[in-house]
Amino acid sequence: MTSHTHNLASLIGSRICHDLISPIGAIHNGIELLMLGQTKDVPDEEMSLIFDSCRHAENKVKFFRLAFGQNTADPQISRTKAEVILQDYLSIYRITLDWKLSGSASLNYIQALFTSALCLQAGLPRGGHISVEQFGEAHLIKGSGPSILQDELPWDLLAQSDLTSAVKPDNVEFALLPEFVAKVNLNIDITLADTSIEIALRP
Repeated sequence: MTSHTHNLASLIGSRICHDLISPIGAIHNGIELLMLGQTKDVPDEEMSLIFDSCRHAENKVKFFRLAFGQNTADPQISRTKAEVILQDYLSIYRITLDWKLSGSASLNYIQALFTSALCLQAGLPRGGHISVEQFGEAHLIKGSGPSILQDELPWDLLAQSDLTSAVKPDNVEFALLPEFVAKVNLNIDITLADTSIEIALRP
């Protein structure tokens, strides 16, 4: 994918997320108001299911907007804000987060961290835990859980510079991570074990 094509794809992703987040947020708020004044016409279980589904959709759009979108100004993103967005997203998949970062970072850095976490999430089908730490200029993103997908996922893509081979939509994060990491002048080291996966981003 050329730089121009990738930029256009990022802009399209940003536009889609921008156009979706407002109506989803409005629906979410409307359902919340209905629940506050709920009548017996709508059972608790059904209303809760609708509310949770809407909340999950809103959390996903917020995550994808930051993870894959584009802002030409490349602003500094609060790491506290990034932590909240990532935690809300991971909670959908029964994954807890230990975010040991503070201050702010460029959008490119946040996207590299988010995409790393997305790869780990794909490898934790039964939920688990993800931690994000910084050691000097390096970052360690570690996932652990009762079950780890190894052979079923394209972890080898993380070590490739030529990604011209077909990439499926459900594992596009594996193709994008090397590109995001290259933007912040880091390299990827990955360690797979029976109950954990580590992605180290190093100079």
